[in-house]
Amino acid sequence: GSNVLNNSKLGEGCLLAGGAVLTNKEIPPRKLVVGIPAEIKKDLKSTGKALGVINSMGYYRNGQEFKKLFEKLSKK
Repeated sequence: GSNVLNNSKLGEGCLLAGGAVLTNKEIPPRKLVVGIPAEIKKDLKSTGKALGVINSMGYYRNGQEFKKLFEKLSKK
């Protein structure tokens, strides 16, 4: 995962890369942020936001499936 520390703020539609560490910065909307320390890598178009939503939905679905699996296994 990534870390947002010390009063940092991410603007709407930003993507913070896995492993990134954001400290004491305010990032404007629709930016890709990467690295340690986190830096703006590039601007994201509106499609970037849509891609983020799609990826988030995938993680949510995976979490629900794993939850069902673990519940089923714990009953055995």
